[in-house]
Amino acid sequence: MFVFLAALPGVRAYHRARAIPDEVSWATLADLGRHVALHRRTHGAVGLDTQAWLTLHFRGALTTWDGCSSSARGSATTTGRSRPPAPLRRGDPVLAVHIPRGRAAPAGRLRHRAGAGAPFAAHFPDEPYRLATCTLLAPRRPAGRVPPRGGQHRPLPAALPPLPDLDREGDAAIVQFVFRRVGVPLDALPRRTALERAVVDHLRAGRHWRIRAGWLPSP
Repeated sequence: MFVFLAALPGVRAYHRARAIPDEVSWATLADLGRHVALHRRTHGAVGLDTQAWLTLHFRGALTTWDGCSSSARGSATTTGRSRPPAPLRRGDPVLAVHIPRGRAAPAGRLRHRAGAGAPFAAHFPDEPYRLATCTLLAPRRPAGRVPPRGGQHRPLPAALPPLPDLDREGDAAIVQFVFRRVGVPLDALPRRTALERAVVDHLRAGRHWRIRAGWLPSP
């Protein structure tokens, strides 16, 4: 936490140099406090375990444009079978779109999020963004219908071609994201909402959740 706070003047100067508005800058950097609060809620103690994610904020790679949705600047890579869609090449700029917790993620909303490339283009004219990626938690074999308010816990829409090499196990991740708990038995998890029941029932049935990634053009 103190390392990030020590970096604050540097990233603020970087935002000013890119003409990023103060309200956007502070909305982005305030994520540090939110993650400290989430750590306390999850682990019952002061700390931070999402420092890898927060490095994006504090090196100017991630920006929160509208107070809730974020996009991170990155580059297209080639890893195993996953290759950037034509006509992109390895190293071309791409945006990683973040869907806020609790928000629905139909293809239309994802296209809207991908449109975050517009403000990026204004402040980073040297980086043309033609592709956006999105990572979600999805049931491997659905046990019934996943509630429509599942937000980032919905399956990937058919409009998002998958990136197979970024598909990985997500059972622990979905429990932490939905319940803010780690290392607890399924019987100890609450079942207050349709989403909570869907997550628990899916795991109790011996099925699993996956972390999946897909891409779509950035307008």
